[in-house]
Amino acid sequence: MQCDGSDFDDELSDFSSQSSQSELNYDDFTEDAAPTVTSIPAADLWPMVEDMVQRIQEVTGLGFDGALATLKGNSWNVEDAISGFLDPRSAKEDCAVHSTVELTAATADLECVVCMEDAESPGIRLRHIDACKHTSCSLCWQIYLITQVAQGNSSLTCIGTDCGRVLGHSEVVKALDGPSKARFKALLNEDCVTASANLKWCPTAECGTVIKAEAGSSIKGSVECRTCRSSFCFECGVEHQPAACEHMKQYSLMSEAEGETVSWLSANAKECPRCAAFIEKNGGCNWVKCYKCKYEFCWMCMRHMLHAEVAVAGGDHKCNVFKEGEDKQITSRDNACKKLKMKDTRRKFAHYHSRHQAHLQSSKLEEKLSERHRKQDTNVKGTSCKLLFECQGDALKLLRMARQTLCSSYIFGLYMEWEAGTSLKEVFEDLQHLLESRTEQLSHIIEKSIVSGTWHAVDEAKVNENRLRVMDSCAAVRTNQRNLIAATCQKDSDAQAP
Repeated sequence: MQCDGSDFDDELSDFSSQSSQSELNYDDFTEDAAPTVTSIPAADLWPMVEDMVQRIQEVTGLGFDGALATLKGNSWNVEDAISGFLDPRSAKEDCAVHSTVELTAATADLECVVCMEDAESPGIRLRHIDACKHTSCSLCWQIYLITQVAQGNSSLTCIGTDCGRVLGHSEVVKALDGPSKARFKALLNEDCVTASANLKWCPTAECGTVIKAEAGSSIKGSVECRTCRSSFCFECGVEHQPAACEHMKQYSLMSEAEGETVSWLSANAKECPRCAAFIEKNGGCNWVKCYKCKYEFCWMCMRHMLHAEVAVAGGDHKCNVFKEGEDKQITSRDNACKKLKMKDTRRKFAHYHSRHQAHLQSSKLEEKLSERHRKQDTNVKGTSCKLLFECQGDALKLLRMARQTLCSSYIFGLYMEWEAGTSLKEVFEDLQHLLESRTEQLSHIIEKSIVSGTWHAVDEAKVNENRLRVMDSCAAVRTNQRNLIAATCQKDSDAQAP
């Protein structure tokens, strides 16, 4: 007895006819305009901070130290800092900074709170803040500030225990040595970028570029660093187009909860032929009864088998016999159950999760190919070979980005809800398939190009032919990647994310 698929025949025929009658209209998708951003090199960050401080000084009349403290106290927002200072209800505490004064020998009764030396000791020069009178010698003061900076602290206060009086910028800088000054400036730059909503660090290691969005603009989706040419989400700092940030969070949580379970089920369980529920056989007998739909079947051949047949020696059930054409029956049964299977949340997750993990694994293996490619740098000779070597490096970067897009596209497909009666889902899957096939083609070509070693061949024509083949494949991947992202980043899509 085979799985009864009559309940699904009508649904499948309706689904097929609907899909065939619905033309795939790629014009339904419109690409968003690229967000307006500026790339700021790390060397230009401090001049940008100084410009922000100067704008505050021009309006408030504060000194550099007070204006910088006001800027930091208002999350590095110039407009908020100015409006807060001009507000008559403000206590102006944000711009309250302090500096130390050197004490004379007439105050010999005072001593350093750290080393306990007084002004009468040889070579000792004491200093303190007038507001709190916490005293220290110049050496302990310098060591204290250098240590605080080395520990990553950019908001420095008085040396006194539990004294929170903030030190002015100039007071700190004049006590630091050269490396500590550079470190302190870098900490202030880091604070500015981290606290500012329109500034983001490029996540690429050792890039050091800051991406700045136009003031008041709302950046959704990916932006490109003009320094290293990498893309990333401006909101969360991770490249995950076409999936949304919320999709990534949901997938991360579900992957932690279900990922290992799905992997285990794939290796140790089978699906019920009728309802597609995962079943683990916990006994030696190959007669199995589904816990969900109560369907009875043989564990080895997955065909229907009643328990009564097990008790009768030499029963009618014969799964030891190979039957010609049985694969067609199995395919028909699987197609009939397809609609029902897709209602199983775990099975749907397993489908998208397995493909996401496959591309992730491919990306890790291709990273080893990149390492092998970098090690060949010293062996490259001749203009043609150097051009091929650079082309291979660009192709490997593109291959990594294409894998990222494919990984994210399966997360997008997992959580996207498509409106019935439209062809958007079919268009998305078609574009996804095109990018997938082009990416696999590029992976094969670049691996063959690097492993074969034709980049250092004597025959220059062969080297150029290899380079053109890589370039053509890159162009195809780049086009299909752009099309897939454009299809999922449209402004007025008929599909709605949950």
